[in-house]
Amino acid sequence: MEEAYKLMYRQEYPSWLYMVNNGATTIWERWDCIDADGRPGDNSYNHYPYGSVGDWLYKIVAGINPDPEFPGYKKTIIKPRPWGEMNNVSSSHESPFGTLSSEWQIEDDLMKLTVQIPVNTSAEIYIPATGSFLKVNGIQQKEIQIIDQAGFPYQFIHLTKGSGRYVFETKSNLYILINK
Repeated sequence: MEEAYKLMYRQEYPSWLYMVNNGATTIWERWDCIDADGRPGDNSYNHYPYGSVGDWLYKIVAGINPDPEFPGYKKTIIKPRPWGEMNNVSSSHESPFGTLSSEWQIEDDLMKLTVQIPVNTSAEIYIPATGSFLKVNGIQQKEIQIIDQAGFPYQFIHLTKGSGRYVFETKSNLYILINK
């Protein structure tokens, strides 16, 4: 996972930003369709297989995923996975029930996750944290469920919520931890 985040921000070949900095408006067939000297190759400049970057940003970084047991976003799993340089992410999806969104920011020792869940739906929400402090819409929570995740230096606080807009705040050293 750490390599995926590094690849996202790297600007030299091979990287996604290498394509963008060389005029790409779509994903190329190969990382080096235009080489370091600016020479174009004989490849497709609109090739979907590397399009998984968008999927990764949406499902992993922003953390928006349909629950496979409840098709059509009747129930959603929100599980953002912050890492590296990213400290401000926003994504939304127009579901059959309305707008579903996940937005998070990390600043100093505070992570703030804002989630919008459409009417007549629900979501399993996993909030990245390194401690047991949690506020929901400004109210400190006394009892929370913490889940460990293999491969991550942080844990997740787990909640189930119905439709509405929620602002979750955790105090932790998350930003320092993921930027070692």
